[in-house]
Amino acid sequence: NAEAAFTEASCGTNFAALPDGPAATTTAPSGRLPPIKRFKRKFYGAVDRVLPELPIRRIEVAPIFAGNNLRTKVCLSNSFSRTIGPKSARFAVRLRCLDASGKPYLEERFSLDVGARRVIDISKGMPKNDECPLTCGSCWIELKPKDQGCNGSSRPHFILEAARAVTALHTQAVNQREPSMVTGRDNPSERQFIAHVNTGNRPVDVMCSVVSLHTPASTLIEATLPTRCSHVAEIPVLNYEGQPVRGPYLLDFSATGTVRRHVLIADTDLGRISADHL
Repeated sequence: NAEAAFTEASCGTNFAALPDGPAATTTAPSGRLPPIKRFKRKFYGAVDRVLPELPIRRIEVAPIFAGNNLRTKVCLSNSFSRTIGPKSARFAVRLRCLDASGKPYLEERFSLDVGARRVIDISKGMPKNDECPLTCGSCWIELKPKDQGCNGSSRPHFILEAARAVTALHTQAVNQREPSMVTGRDNPSERQFIAHVNTGNRPVDVMCSVVSLHTPASTLIEATLPTRCSHVAEIPVLNYEGQPVRGPYLLDFSATGTVRRHVLIADTDLGRISADHL
C-alpha cells in the first residue's frame, strides 16, 4: 500500500511501483536524514523507552443533519487491519450531541470492545430549524483507549440517510480556515447548502462568498457562531439582469476560528443528498 511504499522509499530501499505489472522499481536518493533530524529521532526514542506508555484521548466532531425524512447516524467500528498490526484496544466512548444553539440533547457512554461496531441515530430528538429546510447540530465523540495497544482503525463515520440516497464521511477535528471551491449551478432542481460547526472556545465569524464566473453576480453568506454552535444556510442561485445565473460559481470561505465545514448537494425535497468536508 501507499504507506508501506513511502516508508520503504524514505529508508532508501527499492520497492515495486507496480506490484501486478512489469518489474518496475524505484530507488530513494540516499535515505540519510539530516543531522538535526537524526538527533531528534534518537532523543525521542530514548524518551519513549524511559517514560511509561499512556493512552491518548481523542475527540472527533461530526455534523448532525435532519429534515424531511433525512437523518444522521454515527458509526463506531473498533477493527484493525493485519497489515497495520495484530493488536487493537478497547475504547471508552463518550458521545455528546448538541443542537444548533449548542444545547445538549443526547449523551451516551459505553465501551467499544475489540471487533465491536456500534451505530447510533444521533439526529433523533434534535430541535427543528424553521428558517432552513435542514437542521444542523454537532456530535462530539470522545475516544479513550482502555489498553496500551491502540493500533488499528477506530475513526468514527457519520452516515446521512435520505429517502432515496445514503452518503457517509469520516469525522475530523477541524477544517481549513480559508478554502475555496468551484461548484456548478446548471441543474434547476439542485440545492446546495453550507454548514459550519464552531469547535473552539470563543465565538467565530464564518463567511462564504458566492461569485458567478460568467457574470458580475455575487452574494455573501455570513454568520456569527457562539462556541459549540452550528449554522447551515442554503447557497442561493444568483440573479443577473432579472435572470437566474447558471454555470460555475466560485465559493470562497473564511472563518476567524476553528470550525468544521461541510458542503451539501441535494435535490428539491432533500430525498437525495451528498456531503463532503472542506
